[in-house]
Amino acid sequence: MMLATRFRQVLSGICSTRKQQDTLPQDLRRYRIDVLGIQETRICTLDKKRIGDYTLLTLPAVQERHGIGFAISPRVRPYLHCYWAHCDRIGVVQLLLPHAGPVNIVTAYAPHSGRPLAEVDRFYADLSDTLDQLPRRNIAFVTGDFNAKLGQQINGEAFMGPHARGIRNRNGHALADFCSTHLLFATNTGFQKRARHKTTWIQRQTNHCIYNQIDYILCPQNCRRLYMDARSWGGTLTASDHKLVTADFILNAATHRLRYSAVKPDPALKLARDHLIYDDTARDDYTNALQAALSQPTAQGSTVLQRWTDTLDRIREAAEGTIGFAGPNHRHVRHHDDELQLLSEAQRALQLRIYNDCAANTIELRAARNKILHQIRARCRAIASRKLDERITRIENLSDSARMYAAVRDISPHRTQPLLNHDQEGKYILRQQTTNKVITDHFRTLFYDPGRLHPVPDREPRSLTRPVTATEVEAAFRRLNNERAAGPAELPAELLKYGASVLAPLFADLVNCSFEQGTPSHSVKEHSCACPSPTSPEVYVPVSAPSCC
Repeated sequence: MMLATRFRQVLSGICSTRKQQDTLPQDLRRYRIDVLGIQETRICTLDKKRIGDYTLLTLPAVQERHGIGFAISPRVRPYLHCYWAHCDRIGVVQLLLPHAGPVNIVTAYAPHSGRPLAEVDRFYADLSDTLDQLPRRNIAFVTGDFNAKLGQQINGEAFMGPHARGIRNRNGHALADFCSTHLLFATNTGFQKRARHKTTWIQRQTNHCIYNQIDYILCPQNCRRLYMDARSWGGTLTASDHKLVTADFILNAATHRLRYSAVKPDPALKLARDHLIYDDTARDDYTNALQAALSQPTAQGSTVLQRWTDTLDRIREAAEGTIGFAGPNHRHVRHHDDELQLLSEAQRALQLRIYNDCAANTIELRAARNKILHQIRARCRAIASRKLDERITRIENLSDSARMYAAVRDISPHRTQPLLNHDQEGKYILRQQTTNKVITDHFRTLFYDPGRLHPVPDREPRSLTRPVTATEVEAAFRRLNNERAAGPAELPAELLKYGASVLAPLFADLVNCSFEQGTPSHSVKEHSCACPSPTSPEVYVPVSAPSCC
């Protein structure tokens, strides 16, 4: 029997500051959030990156004051399918949950009450178009900062519950018409909660605070039986004038709430390849160890495939015994400072008093908090200066050829933006299987001719008229680039490049035996042949795959 699990959606308005991106994963983990709809991110570029254990998806926008996105938990990340932006204020992410089918989650940021009515009407028209484009058989949720007060329920309205707050305003009437038209239900009006768990927005005035309920999570009315609870939460670490709004849904056999464990990469991919590139002594030691390992006799009657496997194993053993493995990358490790932690906790306590204690003297509290913030900035500058001195000392101890590359890697502020593929409808694809299929279909239409007759391969065993020579293989090894991804055998190219003089005769013999016995596809694993250069045919590379065979 498949157990039902909680599927939690959240609505929150945050900005794009680094501090908020650091505290956001802590809030998501604390409240056990699966999918977070974010508005007013101030991030106007398409991006997909990791913040803690969570995945942050941002969508492109024209207006800088807008910006929408999603945060996905590790539990739901394997079921991401695609996401796209309908406009600056509306975005959609699609999940393919097992036994629950496709689930579409829409995040929206509506114009506030001071904007013209035409802009509000245009927003709800775009939101209606977004829902109309989604298949009706799929479950669709709408999370948004609607800047609208639905107020109290009137005459048993079906789109909201009896536990709302406030008086319906102009934007509230527009939201009510939208929910009534699309048969949606405002989940955070359906449960009896305390007032502080109903309000979603706070504005601090001189002598008092204003509390409103303007953020909602909408679900189809025929799915009301799926949601178990809905409320707002205060006291989050992420600074925002909006509270965290959550809704718990039970999707039958959706996913299991398992503890997330990252897949550790193969240790062979973490060999200290830099030693071969920059250290002449390590290079000589590797060559000597490789020559000693390959000089050992092989088993009698071994097939070509067994000889390939045995050779690759000996290369790995020689590399592990000489250059070893690379240490952990400390580039993005957070620096913990006890003094900084105490100052942060003190300013956080003052901030909570400023927002929650109406009887307190806010002028004195703000002055005390500003003083602590100045101390935090001074401490951060001191820590940054010390870390910078450590980096400079480490770079100066490197060789002349390695200093420039190490400095560029250390001071590069941003990582390369990931390349996201989209389908014919413009939706950005997140599932690797779907991405592979789209790329395969695209290149098949470009290079594959279904009417072409394929020649029958000649697999009759016989001697080669022009066998591959060790000189050609060594030239191919010397032309390999450093610090490239390893192939299917997970053998770094540096191991072949800097052991070319020892490996070339053996690899040439293995390649010739593979073709002479008529089984090259099994021995060489169907690696492609590179075209010879018309100006220098002497460096013709017979197989382009020694680095990945």
